[in-house]
Amino acid sequence: MTDRQNVFVVDSDPDIRRQLQVSLTMANLDVKTFATAADFLADYHPKEGCLIIDLGSGLHWLEFEMELAKQHHDLVVLVISGHADVPMVVGTVNIGAVHFIEKPFEGEQIVASVRHALDTHEKNRNQPAEVEAARTKIAILTPRERSVADKLVMGMSNKIVAHELGISPRTVEVHRAHVMEKLKLSSLSDLVRLMHAVQVDAVYHRTDWPRLVN
Repeated sequence: MTDRQNVFVVDSDPDIRRQLQVSLTMANLDVKTFATAADFLADYHPKEGCLIIDLGSGLHWLEFEMELAKQHHDLVVLVISGHADVPMVVGTVNIGAVHFIEKPFEGEQIVASVRHALDTHEKNRNQPAEVEAARTKIAILTPRERSVADKLVMGMSNKIVAHELGISPRTVEVHRAHVMEKLKLSSLSDLVRLMHAVQVDAVYHRTDWPRLVN
């Protein structure tokens, strides 16, 4: 990402726009402000960055989402509002990664929120490649080695793994050594991190529950 990350501000209140312009520019962010969502959409060309948008001003979220989706955007969204029901409303918004902050806010607070949102978005963007690399590594294990690895990362001792799988502790040790050698890992903690990446991704992409936005 560039040193000067993009921030787009949409708020009908000119005082809020000025406050955000000053605070974010002083934080070395490249800021553009808009009075309406329509103005933003008319000007926006696909760029990565943070969109700060006021929840009020008669904004029709569904239409906005559909129009923004057409742009194939790569934005993290920070919703600002003076309404007490912000978390509930944000739960219905699906435009990318969504964070929220309630008005009134201080300049330092909004800068910190933008930095956190951008950092989180960058990490999440890189995650698929990391998960795919972990899957490729794990795929070289035999079914038995994978079973041993799964149980080891759950914190089971060699003896308990042996009991669970109906094999000897010595056989578990052999499989464990093969797992570490094949995956080129030096410690159990490395194995835990590798297996955890794949397991968390599998849970996240389950289709038997509704999508939640935090």
